[in-house]
Amino acid sequence: MKKAAIALLNAKGGVGKTTGAINIASMAAALGKKVLICDLDPQMNATQQLGLDNIEPSHTLAEVTYDSELEPLIIHDVAKIPGLDLLPSHYQLAYLDEGILQTGTWLRRKLAPFRARYDLIFFDCSVHLGLLTRNALAASNGLLIPTQAEKHSVMGLPHLLARSRRIFEETEVVNPWAYILINMIRISDLNDREWHDRIREQYSGAVLRAMVRNNTDLKKSATGGMPIVVFDNRCSGYEDFLQVTQELIAELEEDAPHLRVVGSRAVNE
Repeated sequence: MKKAAIALLNAKGGVGKTTGAINIASMAAALGKKVLICDLDPQMNATQQLGLDNIEPSHTLAEVTYDSELEPLIIHDVAKIPGLDLLPSHYQLAYLDEGILQTGTWLRRKLAPFRARYDLIFFDCSVHLGLLTRNALAASNGLLIPTQAEKHSVMGLPHLLARSRRIFEETEVVNPWAYILINMIRISDLNDREWHDRIREQYSGAVLRAMVRNNTDLKKSATGGMPIVVFDNRCSGYEDFLQVTQELIAELEEDAPHLRVVGSRAVNE
């Protein structure tokens, strides 16, 4: 499989972005991939959903300096999942010296020495398109955008993609791509089905075929501080994230050209 770094991003909260990051990364590790999650959100939801509620800020990205090495901060086999590593966050990340991030490429430079060991790197980004997110995009090959099948989640996608495209261009990311994941969909809801059809029509081949249904077990697993692969491997949430992860890996293995859509007409209409 071609190695990839992927930024999970949506400027709207509540769309299941962190749950997607945690469960896709965990599922990929369970499928034998070597995976790193970088929690770049000061809300530290990804860190907490992996069972680390009381981590000291000095052991996280919150207290890095311009010259800090990231290697000592990596937690290996997090949530007792072999092959799943974490760069944790803390609430104090919100106060990180902006001078560290100003160029936009600090994170890319700091990850460079050990990127080769990972098949997949996932950046769980804040809803704010600030310097942390800029650094995540500069260190990425592309985007994974979780969205609900509803108006308020979908209407911001053109702006999000346009802003991401500018950052990719400014930080000289080569051939960035974007996937859209329809998340938390209620299959029996007519409104969800209508917005589902609109998303697939407007964004065409950029939308993953697999979707994640609204599922209470996913909420319970997040509250319990564990990925669904650990919480319950028999529920629909597990089945959905397995299909999403398998599809994502398959697309990366094929290096599918139709997914290089950032900046194309398909994502700007």
